Parts: sequence; structure tokens; C-alpha cells
Amino acid sequence: MKLAFMPGCALSSYNPMLVKKTADFLRLHDRDIVILQKCCGKPTKYMGDEELFKQRFDGFKQDVSACGVDKIITACSGCHATINKMYGIEVVSLWEILEQIGIPSEAIGKGNNVPFTVFDSCTTRDNPKVHNSVRNIMTQLGYKTVPSPHEREYTLCCGFGGMVGVTNPTIATMNVKKNLASFNTEQIVAYCSTCRQAFGVNGGKAWHLLDLIWGDAV
Repeated sequence: MKLAFMPGCALSSYNPMLVKKTADFLRLHDRDIVILQKCCGKPTKYMGDEELFKQRFDGFKQDVSACGVDKIITACSGCHATINKMYGIEVVSLWEILEQIGIPSEAIGKGNNVPFTVFDSCTTRDNPKVHNSVRNIMTQLGYKTVPSPHEREYTLCCGFGGMVGVTNPTIATMNVKKNLASFNTEQIVAYCSTCRQAFGVNGGKAWHLLDLIWGDAV
């Protein structure tokens, strides 16, 4: 089976070094893994341009086919949901894979029990495997996860979903601050780059999960 790692546009834009480190780590377990640096087209779909979305998604499928890929590992939950719904190919979350193979040995236990709120991306509401994998990775890292009123299947949109951060910043900011007020910890970890950005630019102390894996301890 030929695997592809698809980091997604937002993560690659936020911190390409996190993408490289993750890809290199995955290649320790499968040296032939393909890096698929491609947009799934989801933003155009969310903004209502179905024709452009179809063009971009068709191009994405052509690239996957050209690479001979059988299974895609996604870091972006939006990509995961889009591909899973629109394309008959096996898709698995990066977080499930990292839980299975284990995080880098140097990252184990470095968190010193610092408490975090885990913010679940709204596109994972119906994916308890991802929720569990993320929290198990946080435990491996040595961080404490503190429950919040809106998590897992009850999670809310961070505020930037559906391209609202671009089309209606006022509503986006209002929803972001509503989330921030509900958290029971100062530190927030997200596994969606857009969610991390939403909280970070509005005064929250937010990290991407890959920041905690590859960066210094918080």
C-alpha cells in the first residue's frame, strides 16, 4: 500500500518546519511515503463556488492517481472530512497514526503535567477516534487535559470555520471570544491550524499539537 502524507494548506503556511519534521518522522516508518502538498478545495466549497471546488478537487484526484497513492494521512481535519466524503480512497488522521506508532522518544513526558484545554475541530464532531488519539498523544507528551463544556461531539466552531473569518470578521471574533470564555485553562491546544490561529490572534495562549510535539515544553 502506497501512503501519502497531506499536511494541508493552513499548517504548511503556519509552520513549514513542523510539516518537514513530521514528514521525516513518518518516513522513518515508511521511507516511500509521498508528501502531497495540495489544496483539497474546501475553502471554495465553503464560500459557495461549487464549480471552482469541482475543478480543484478534480485536480487533486488527478495528482493522487498520478502518484499511485492508496491511502492518505491527513493533518487537516477539513481535508480529512472533504476527501472522506467526496473520494473513494482510504483516509486516516495523522493523530491516529502518531498514536499507533508513538511520538518521538525525546518528546515523551516533557509536559510536566501543565494543564491544557483540547479544542476539537468542528469537522471532527463525529470522529471519536481522533478525539481519543489527540488526548492520548497529550498524555504521552506529559500534559494534563482539562475537560471543557464544549468538546468532542459537542464542540463549537472556533469562529473562523466556513471562511467566516474572511467574510464576516465581526461575527468570527464574537464566536472566538465565546469559546475563549468557556475554557477552564489558560493554555489551549488545537489540531487544526485555523483553530489555533483563531484563538491566537484574539488573545488566547494557543498551540498546535505539532508545536507541542516538536517544540520546547510549555
